[in-house]
Formats: sequence, C-alpha cells, structure tokens
Amino acid sequence: MTAILEPPLAAPAAVELEPVSFEVHDRRRPGEAYPRIPAGWVELTRAQAAAALFESFTEDAAYRRRHRHTDAELCAILADTTDTLGARDLDRIAREFTHLDLTDPNNGDVVECWELAHRLTVAYWFTNAHTRPMNRYEVAVALYLAGDRLPRRRQEDYRKAPCTDAQISALVEEFAPTLHVDDLRWNAQGLRLESAPPTRSVNGRWEPLPLDDVQQAQRDGMRRALPDYHRRRFCLSIAEGMGLRGTERFPLVVEPADGEPFLGPVVGRAPERCLFELARRYGRQRGMELAAEASA
Repeated sequence: MTAILEPPLAAPAAVELEPVSFEVHDRRRPGEAYPRIPAGWVELTRAQAAAALFESFTEDAAYRRRHRHTDAELCAILADTTDTLGARDLDRIAREFTHLDLTDPNNGDVVECWELAHRLTVAYWFTNAHTRPMNRYEVAVALYLAGDRLPRRRQEDYRKAPCTDAQISALVEEFAPTLHVDDLRWNAQGLRLESAPPTRSVNGRWEPLPLDDVQQAQRDGMRRALPDYHRRRFCLSIAEGMGLRGTERFPLVVEPADGEPFLGPVVGRAPERCLFELARRYGRQRGMELAAEASA
C-alpha cells in the first residue's frame, strides 16, 4: 500500500497573466487546495513540480545537496525540464511519481523534491506578493498573546504534558491576527535579537555586536509589548520545539509588492515530509494514521 497525498493530476496549464495593477489575490483555482507554480510558459501542480525536480536532480543528487537553490532558480529548472519533457510526458511522469511510497526510508530524495515544490507553492500563493510561513519568533509572539489560554509552566513540567501541535496551531491561528502584521514582525525581530543577538568571531571566540538604532528600538519595543521575560522564554521554547512531527499549521505571512502585509491562509509543512518523518519515528502504519489525523 502506498501513500498518495495529491489529488488526480491535470495537464500543465498556461500561465495566467498578471493584472496590470499591483492587485494581490489568492492564485488557487476552483477545486484546488494549492495554487500552481509558475514555470516559464506553464503553471505546474505541486505533484508536477516535484516530479520535474526529481527528474532534473536524479543524475546529480550530490549537487542538489551542495547547492541551496533560490525560488527563482527552482522555477527556472522547472521551466527547462518542462520544455525538455513536454507537457504530456511530464504529466505521465508525475502520475508515476505520486505512487512512490513516502513511508519508505530510501525515498528521502523523493520527499526532498516534494518539500521544494511545497516551498514554491507557498512562495507564489498570491499574485504580486511574497508569501512565507511564520517563523518561530512570530509564533512565540502569538503564543505570548494567548495569555491564560496558555498558562506559563516550568519547562520540565510542560515537557511532561505538552500541548499538541493542533492545540498550539489553533492558538497561533486565533491570536496572531490580534496584532497588525507589522507589529507582529517588529516584536518577533525584537525577540530574535534578545534570544540570539548578533555576534562576530574574534580569534576563534564569539563576541556580541552592539545593536544599531533600529535593532535597539525593536528589542526595547518588544519588551514593552511583551513585558514578562519568563513567559517570553516559555513561548519561544514551545515555538522552537515545534516541527518535531511537522504537523503544525500556521497562517502564512503575505508581503505585497505594494501595500500592507497581512496574514494568509493556514498552511502546514509539506504533508509528504510530515508523513515521511512520522513513519520513520513511529513506524509505517502508525505514521500514516498520524499523518491522516494531522491533515483531517
């Protein structure tokens, strides 16, 4: 039994023209859970993109591991591969690719390609905007705002009875929108500067760097907005511990080319990576059950 997480495929579609104005809108088409990825003259589904990347990287997997491609580079690879294969062959290959068993520990390369395709799906979710997942500092700020809904506990006590990924995801989804996205990002940057201040290497030792005026304002503003130091550390430790199972789901941060940022749809990690990690940690059958629960 193989695990298939994509709906039936459709032929690569022609790229939809961008509006003349800087209009920002969700690029998902009716009936599609994810938007398609622009790749030259076509737009590809996640499955088609993952299969195209797998075809492209098969002959030089070591190069892929050495080189971290940018989103633009990945889209160029997709365009070249689509041109080489043609839409019909790519769709045939993608249909075969979706049947590769994601619970097989030998299929790590397959999962990596799914994850890269998912990354592009998120990045190009909206027109005229860059979209990204919330970072752990933004998650921590949202958790801080949950107040009594997430009482602070000692770390050892919390580890004995932690909140589930679903509970944490629900709190972040509820409380992240209570701040303007600019304020969320500002406080998150201040929290990052507090917990991981900038440093430099001097004679083999790391020394702190002084904060510039903007960084100082971010850190001080965060401390005024989130005054309880111990609660800040508690919420950040929860945010940093997320991802062990990969089943968390947080709102996307949408940063338009023109206009104010806003929070987008709630999206999780690549479900294929989630299934792969769960199967590796809990066994194939239990992993599939947990992955199904996470996506329900």
